[in-house]
Formats: sequence, C-alpha cells, structure tokens
Amino acid sequence: MSAVASTTARSAQSETALARLGSWLRGSLGAGLERWIARRDERILLQASARELKDIGLDRCDIRRAVRGELQRPR
Repeated sequence: MSAVASTTARSAQSETALARLGSWLRGSLGAGLERWIARRDERILLQASARELKDIGLDRCDIRRAVRGELQRPR
C-alpha cells in the first residue's frame, strides 16, 4: 500500500469516527436538553394554582404525563 493510500484510509477512518462521535453527542445533548425542559416545565406547572391548571385542562396528577407528551386527550 502506498503512503498516499494509507493516509487517505486513515483520514476516512478518522472522519467516520468523528461523524459517529458527533452523532452520539447530538443525540446525548438533545436527550439531555429534552429532559431538562420537561423537568423545568413540570416545576412551573406544579407551582400553578388549581384554577390555573383547570383553565388549561390539566389536573395536578396529570402534569408529569403532560410534560412528557404521554397524556391522551379525549376528542
């Protein structure tokens, strides 16, 4: 194998490894950000009064499922 081909192969491997690392970081950071937003939203809603929750159609027991997107609404 020539030196140029060897360098090109290593470069391609490095780019592939960096692409995988970048993909993993985006996935991890994205998931972490989603969890942080859900916890923040849950804290905000837990501070709301029963009247405010009723105005937006939530019961206090539904807050966690609502911020996680697990709450099924009747149609």
